[in-house]
Amino acid sequence: GLHNEGAYKPIVHDRYPRLQLGWYKFVTGGEEFAPDCAWLLSNNITPVIRIYRHSPGAAPMNASMRNQWGIYRDAGAKWFEFYNEPNLRNPEWPGDFKDVYATNIEHVIRPLCENWLDFAEYIIGIGGYPGFTSVSETVGVDGGLQWQDAMLGYIRDHHMDRFQSIIRNGLWAAVHPYT
Repeated sequence: GLHNEGAYKPIVHDRYPRLQLGWYKFVTGGEEFAPDCAWLLSNNITPVIRIYRHSPGAAPMNASMRNQWGIYRDAGAKWFEFYNEPNLRNPEWPGDFKDVYATNIEHVIRPLCENWLDFAEYIIGIGGYPGFTSVSETVGVDGGLQWQDAMLGYIRDHHMDRFQSIIRNGLWAAVHPYT
């Protein structure tokens, strides 16, 4: 698979069939890549959609995002992501997002998990597959395994039935296999 260069930058159609990609991940600013989904699918390439927002932190989905996910779903996309690498200090996790650590259950892990569960159920409801929050493979206080453990532990302790339903209905692991 391949990751696009970012929101609003057009893709080069003639390049991707030659690469024999299985999937293509779009980081979108809106619905600008919806017309590309049918073309990708016709070339046996699965589009994966993540809507980019600057500094959302663990904010819940909003009406604009639901509308855009619906547009992508109508265009044939089924695979969706919500949050991205909360264990890294990047533009999606605001600098004032106090103590962004896996150990901060109340202010970081709880809202991230609660809002992700709502996203996952929404995506399943429109016939899509929700990706579990991807983390970067880091160590120490920002360690990916610590974040996975904290998120899955919170969900186990508070929402096991919801999570099991999501698993049965299309959950997939959004991972970043960097080399």
